[in-house]
Amino acid sequence: MSSTWRSGDSVLFSRASWNNEAPLFLGCNVLVFEEQEEAQNGYRDLCGAAVADWQAVIANAPDPAPLEQVITPAAETLLAEAVAARGEGEPVAIDDDGEFVVNIALPPDTEVSIGSFDAEVDLAAAQSIFTDFELDAGCDGLCTPKDWEAELNRFDGLLGGVRASVDVALDAPFDNGWVVAGWQGDDYRIRVVHWDDDATHFFQCAVDLNEADVDLAPSIIALCVAAEPAWFD
Repeated sequence: MSSTWRSGDSVLFSRASWNNEAPLFLGCNVLVFEEQEEAQNGYRDLCGAAVADWQAVIANAPDPAPLEQVITPAAETLLAEAVAARGEGEPVAIDDDGEFVVNIALPPDTEVSIGSFDAEVDLAAAQSIFTDFELDAGCDGLCTPKDWEAELNRFDGLLGGVRASVDVALDAPFDNGWVVAGWQGDDYRIRVVHWDDDATHFFQCAVDLNEADVDLAPSIIALCVAAEPAWFD
């Protein structure tokens, strides 16, 4: 697609190319003034060549490699047992309107502070003030039903961003969800997401455990995987 705009003594030429299967589009914009207008055709040709090259790259690009799972036998058992334990939690509102409620088996003496869009979980067992645990409903872009597994696992999606920021120790799907965990500096980062392709929001446990609290990781992963977002019904 190409367009030309004229404003006062300047002309803007813009050309763009995209493919709905590609994560990026190519844009070429050229702004020239009246005294440079004779050079405009040359710039148009450069943009045209760049777009043609980009279209050739897209046409010949290989299919994306399937995601590689990173999981130990112990973690696989943990995830299976957590999925089987669904239904054992208590309802917890995670926004101040009560629109988003999740059934989750939080540990005893856990305090939950509800914000506008998420809930902060204060774990009694945590030793470090730098340990952070949040429950939230997100949409990672437009809040519409979509193929959440594909959306979240894009390189620029929520899970793709976590993979790029940690030394991955666990990266595995479960029934209508996914967990990614690994070290980032002194913190053990955990992201557990649940989705329903008919829902406008996914559910996320976002946990950053300070190294002093890393022993809590298996139990937190288990309770987050076993959680049931009520708005999926």
